[in-house]
Amino acid sequence: MPDNLSKQDFLRIYREHLEQHSFSLIEEIKAMLAQPVHSDVNEIYVEVFPDEYGDGYVSIGMYFEGKNKKVDRNDKSFFPGRYLGFAEYANNLPMIDVEAYNEEFYIADITVEEVKQWFVSCWNKAGGKTYHLPVTIHGHEDFGNGKILTLTDIQ
Repeated sequence: MPDNLSKQDFLRIYREHLEQHSFSLIEEIKAMLAQPVHSDVNEIYVEVFPDEYGDGYVSIGMYFEGKNKKVDRNDKSFFPGRYLGFAEYANNLPMIDVEAYNEEFYIADITVEEVKQWFVSCWNKAGGKTYHLPVTIHGHEDFGNGKILTLTDIQ
């Protein structure tokens, strides 16, 4: 990514790179939405991890919450305690010299917000808005603007 871009230009270029993966993410979300979920799951949240070092990676994780949590890497069903990664193929985003932007804006925050918005857009295109469980998205450890977005009509 070139240095000294305005925030608007930076976000436009970053989003263009994300959009190259939209079809794949929409298909990934559709596949997730089509899978049965264990009856103990009562909510799901999506967490966007920042690219604090400008390495060009997106990290998005979905967590299934509810009673009777367990850890089982062999069980591919959606049970309480399950983690599901998204967009792991989106590892060719532009490298960023984060130090070049520290005076203007914080790269980790604005990229998390852009990834959140991109995920929401893909989620909606995949038909996720009407999913039968409450699903939210936020930045890891309050990266981004700290706001939690609701992805489904169910609260």
